[in-house]
Amino acid sequence: MLSETATMLKAILHTRSHKDGSCRIWNGSWGGAGYGYITIKGQRVSVRRLAVQLSGRSIGEDQTVVRRVKLCSHVRCINPSHLEVRDRAKGGRSS
Repeated sequence: MLSETATMLKAILHTRSHKDGSCRIWNGSWGGAGYGYITIKGQRVSVRRLAVQLSGRSIGEDQTVVRRVKLCSHVRCINPSHLEVRDRAKGGRSS
């Protein structure tokens, strides 16, 4: 069962995005580097990272979330199945 906070965050992601085919396109705020974010308790949080965490996958501090480019062409996609967790050291985009 999802906590109240997780349910609220899922609702925020849903209302600030729209469906486009199999993608979920973020319509909310974007940072200077081109990545979507929301502010939670005064801290900027990556919407990609949040979407992956809310889908039940864990992300380590030394990991980042990247778009699976062969699967998805939308830079603003936040569909967790179109995103993958990678080690920061590996960097770059997914294949």
